[in-house]
Amino acid sequence: ALALQAGQLVQDDTPLAMYQQPRTPYVAHLLGDANVFEIRQVPQLAVASTSARWACIRPECIHLSTPAKAQVWGQVRAWEYLGAYYRMEVEILPGLHWWVRSSSDRIRRDKTVYLRVKPEDIHFLED
Repeated sequence: ALALQAGQLVQDDTPLAMYQQPRTPYVAHLLGDANVFEIRQVPQLAVASTSARWACIRPECIHLSTPAKAQVWGQVRAWEYLGAYYRMEVEILPGLHWWVRSSSDRIRRDKTVYLRVKPEDIHFLED
């Protein structure tokens, strides 16, 4: 599969590879929900040393946690039930919102949620 941006080839890969390992923020957003952010915005993730400026985490790779084990936390700004899961919009920082999937039915607007991400689920992107 080819991903083109403004007529330029940005990734030539299988659809699965483009979903799991997008090369750019554009490709990450092209194939579903993606949490794209500048690495410096979320230093508590303690990502491996990298020269990348951007990272991507898919909503299904973010897990609810306890306060003691959380790497990131934020307030639920919106949520909707989509049958198999709830889709939450969580404000991590002012101006930085992440999509999170959860099976929990205890989600409420403005509730603080605590989140964990496995290091292997953080993908570094090209500018």
